[in-house]
Amino acid sequence: MRRKPLIILLLLLGISTVHFLTPTGSHGLHLVHIVFGKLFLLPIALASAWFGLPGGFVASVVSATIYLIHINIDWKGQISENLNQLSDLIAFIVVGVGSGLLISISNRLKSERDKEKKRAETDPLTSLFNRNFLETHFAFELLRAKTHGYPLSICIMDIDRFKQINDRWGHQAGDHALVHLAQILEDTKREVDIAVRYGGDEFLVLCPGFDAPQVKSWGHALQQRLSENPVVLEGSSYSHSLSISIGVAQYDPGNDDEENLFRRADDALYESKKKASDGSRTPLN
Repeated sequence: MRRKPLIILLLLLGISTVHFLTPTGSHGLHLVHIVFGKLFLLPIALASAWFGLPGGFVASVVSATIYLIHINIDWKGQISENLNQLSDLIAFIVVGVGSGLLISISNRLKSERDKEKKRAETDPLTSLFNRNFLETHFAFELLRAKTHGYPLSICIMDIDRFKQINDRWGHQAGDHALVHLAQILEDTKREVDIAVRYGGDEFLVLCPGFDAPQVKSWGHALQQRLSENPVVLEGSSYSHSLSISIGVAQYDPGNDDEENLFRRADDALYESKKKASDGSRTPLN
């Protein structure tokens, strides 16, 4: 970011120097003088593109000031030429303010579009991606895995006995538990993994480049992290170590489509929850 003002400053300095030092006696030198006068539009345009209206306005005022100083020093020639020079000053202001204003409006519209896109793809409670984002990107990840031959796994999880949290401490405490899990999920997943709030207390992580054993190992580390970092439930002083059930499925390019892969992960999650409820899998508390 610091390089951009320096580039603009050096351009202004270089153009100004040549413009000041180029005499206007001969036709050839006079042509060089005129060309370098027009080149003031370059730093003005760059300042507008990089900094919007404020940058374009400042660059045009600086360029116009330099140009006016030169006109004052070298006020020679016919009045028509002086009028041409004055028209250049007007062009500096018009280009700087006009292009800067257009760039500022364009950047504002782009920022609003990006915010709207983020709102459409992000769960408002946990700030994880939502199902809209997953539906948009999942088919692409399947295609990449199939084309390049690398493993792709999905991990579906939900909070054990989540209904009891809501029933005992209220839905705000349940929301607090969901946010707590989402934060730890973000801290433990890889940067390339896509974490999604799938619905209710159910979360999904798309793991490109990970096979099922690797995802299960990561899932165990996530369970351990949750057990070591209890959540203080909102509305009470009671801290509660969350435990989660996890279902993992690895994409099989020869047999799987998106629906089948999800179904296998769901089945694995169901088995995990069944073991947790009958005591054959002890949740990490």
